[in-house]
Amino acid sequence: EVFILLQRRWEDSKGRLHAARVGTGRMRLGASTASWVNGYRIPVKYGDITKQPGFQSYQGLIPKEKSYYARNSKGKMVPVVEEQWDDPNATPTHMLVMVSSGCGTAYVGTIGMTLWVDNISLVYK
Repeated sequence: EVFILLQRRWEDSKGRLHAARVGTGRMRLGASTASWVNGYRIPVKYGDITKQPGFQSYQGLIPKEKSYYARNSKGKMVPVVEEQWDDPNATPTHMLVMVSSGCGTAYVGTIGMTLWVDNISLVYK
């Protein structure tokens, strides 16, 4: 699984971190390749993508119980609760990038599987 998630985050008066999803690029790759793949791109779709062609449920908002954590302004690590889809023209404040040889349950995969990642870059249009 590979993803790039663009979020607009804010902190409330109690130090809780909130996020709205601005952009989503998330793919689950299930095929093997015989050789190195150069120039592979993950397209990012903006705004609420749930009604767009090709939407998969795993591309949805991060469930509260699976929230990532970040340090708030008080220095405490707290969950970042992704609550809503944002306007496609909103300015993101944070970007999450993850490349994994599996998806779902931790430590579940195929023995001998190898994942090579090199030279990740961002392409702006």
